[in-house]
This record gives sequence, structure tokens and C-alpha cells, in this order.
Amino acid sequence: MKYEIKQSGQNGRSLGEFTIDTIRANVQTGAIEEGYLARKQGATEWITVASLLHAPIPQATQTAAGKPSLSDGNDDSRRLMSRYTDAYRIARTVTAFGATVKVIAIIVGAPIGLIGLVAGLASGDHKSVLVAAAGVILGVIFAVPIFILGILVSAQGQILKATLDTAVNSSPLLSKDEMRQIMSLD
Repeated sequence: MKYEIKQSGQNGRSLGEFTIDTIRANVQTGAIEEGYLARKQGATEWITVASLLHAPIPQATQTAAGKPSLSDGNDDSRRLMSRYTDAYRIARTVTAFGATVKVIAIIVGAPIGLIGLVAGLASGDHKSVLVAAAGVILGVIFAVPIFILGILVSAQGQILKATLDTAVNSSPLLSKDEMRQIMSLD
């Protein structure tokens, strides 16, 4: 939330619009005096900067980027962060499950093809090439569809992550630090 600040007096010069954090910083440096007048953006009633600074802190504060932040620990903030964190956890689990399915396809398909190849070459008769080829084809027939299923499952997890990234980055209720924390970028 922004506040307009002006010097005291009826014809006081306007200093511009500031967030509460910027006002506090300017009071500490002496650029704004506690006797100056302040009003919420769009309001008509003026109060002193001292009254503003000593009033109860609003539940949602402004970040440096001008976005409201719920990082003061209220229930809305915790619920929102919990919702996004759980969703990311599910997305990572789906992606990991897809990777596991791909590994299983290789672990099971490769030995089937290898056993068929060895069995065909070990028989030593004129049909050994056919048996070896059949074994390799059987391993491929088993491994490829399961591997493709693993790719599709992993892709679903990645799509969910991308969707969540968009939701988190466009949320007006999260600060940059909260976004980094939710997306596990810290």
C-alpha cells in the first residue's frame, strides 16, 4: 500500500508516494520528519507520519517490487505457501516415478533381448540367427512401450511444474523470497 507524504501546513509541498517501509527508512535518515502528513493512496484524510508509523502494521505489506506480501506469518500466507509446496512435491514425485518406469523398462528389456541373443547364438544350428533375432525383438517389444510410458509420465510431472511456476510467479500475494522458497530455488 502506498502513502502520499507532504510537508506540514496547509500548502505543504508533496514529497511523493512511498511504501510504509520506505517511509520508515526515510524517517531514520531524516529525509522525512515525523511531523509531516501522510494519507493512504486515494484517501482524503491526512494523519501525521508519526501516527502512521506507530499504528498497527497492516496484515499485508508491500515488497520492494510493489507486490503485497503475506510473509508476516498469517494463516493465508501459510495456506498459500503450503498449497504450492504440496503441489511442487506432487510434481517432483510424478517426474521421479516416470524416470523409475524408464529405468525398469531398460533393466527388464535389456536382459530379455540379451538372453534371446545368447540362446540363439549358443544353439549352433542353422536357425540360431532367427532365435537370436527373435530374442532381441522380444526385448525391444517389451522395453520400448514401457520406456515411452515413462517418458509420458515424466512429461506430465514437468508440465505440472511449469504450470506451477507460472502460478507462483504471477501471484500478487507472494514476495520474491517466498517464490524462491516455494520453487526450491534457495
